[in-house]
Amino acid sequence: MKPLLFLFLLLSNLSAFAYSPGGVMVCGKRPILYSFYEGGNPHLHNIKLWKDDRSITREQYIVRAMLRMKEQSRVIYDSILPVLQHIQIIEAGFVTHEGLPEIPFVDQGCSYQEIADKQYDSKFLFVDMYLYPRLSPMGQAGVIIQELFFGFMNDVEEYKSDPDFARKFIANLFSDEPLGKKIDTTNMTADQKRIATSGFCTSSLNMLAKELKVFVETVEQCRKQEDKSGITSTFDKIKNLIHETVDGCQKNCLWDEGQKTCEDMQKTVDSVKGC
Repeated sequence: MKPLLFLFLLLSNLSAFAYSPGGVMVCGKRPILYSFYEGGNPHLHNIKLWKDDRSITREQYIVRAMLRMKEQSRVIYDSILPVLQHIQIIEAGFVTHEGLPEIPFVDQGCSYQEIADKQYDSKFLFVDMYLYPRLSPMGQAGVIIQELFFGFMNDVEEYKSDPDFARKFIANLFSDEPLGKKIDTTNMTADQKRIATSGFCTSSLNMLAKELKVFVETVEQCRKQEDKSGITSTFDKIKNLIHETVDGCQKNCLWDEGQKTCEDMQKTVDSVKGC
């Protein structure tokens, strides 16, 4: 039996252990990464994605998106980069998953199809040999980063129940927009401000909670292994970035519960010491 065929058969038997619901919307002949479809859809998140320029290579889009990730979350960036550096893409004749994401809006004539599958702790990323080549370089880059991000989610319990945040986060990586758009609240009443900023505030708090968990666990693991080089070199930078996010949250969460949660997170950040 050929080694590659054996891998495909092994994959089919291990499908229950797959963790990444990476799919595309097929509208006519052109598939669109579902994170892009949902993120850029005017009926949903309405994120202005980068121009899908086929003169830019897949690798160049990956670099651009990873730099965006580094700006938005150094914790996630540091977790995903080592996996990205060793991942191998294999085009397979089938890609299956047991569960599909909830699809809040679907244009007429479009259908959802799976496109990628990565086994836990595996260096192989299997992509559909029929759909993947039809994606633009930006779409292919999105598939790769999305799958690695879902792998990161699998290790952080809070992410597992928040696929909407994950897809929005991926779409933001391929745009120049911030995760939370600034809202003009100049002429709003206090109640209107609370309503207008609650979405942004909730998104910021969700991301902070997840980042803090990873940050604290990384420091604890570093201490247990006495691996001072593991985080000491970047500890202050990561802590400062989280401080800045907490500060932005405090300025933009214009409702009492959000403010209180921001203050509690600030205390958590301050309590974490280096290795």
